[in-house]
Amino acid sequence: MHRPALALVLMASAANAQTPELISADDPEGLVAYLEAEGYSAEILSGVDGNPRILTEARGLRFNIFLRLCVDHANCQAMQFDTSFHLSAPLPLEQLNEWNGKQMMGLAAVTDDNWALLSHPLITTGGLPEPIFAATLGWWMYQMEEYGRYIGYITEDEAGQASSSASQ
Repeated sequence: MHRPALALVLMASAANAQTPELISADDPEGLVAYLEAEGYSAEILSGVDGNPRILTEARGLRFNIFLRLCVDHANCQAMQFDTSFHLSAPLPLEQLNEWNGKQMMGLAAVTDDNWALLSHPLITTGGLPEPIFAATLGWWMYQMEEYGRYIGYITEDEAGQASSSASQ
């Protein structure tokens, strides 16, 4: 193939390739639009620290996406997925340690008033390609259900219809 013809083929291929959308903590409105397009409910609220947070829900699991590493409550460089389950009895520290020792995603903690917490930070400086963010969000949804089962909050019958709280 001649060089000009090769150049035309390469230019046509590049023109047809789609650049993935970037998802970033510095664009809360874009994050909400992405979540809603994927079937999540999503609302921008203000966190206790004044930084934006997004309250979202899908498949009966409600969670926050806290925007972190912000300058004057804007230009945020990270986000943190966060949910909680209220338990009727304290969760043993050994059970939390076991979860945290075996999981790559979803750090577990517990409060004195029996809230079982789960969180996962994500640096988004410069933006994450949509497929990477989608995969991370999918894993987060999976981890929330798994954690709910692990602590006895979600039964097998309730899987996919779980209920968690993100009000804290």
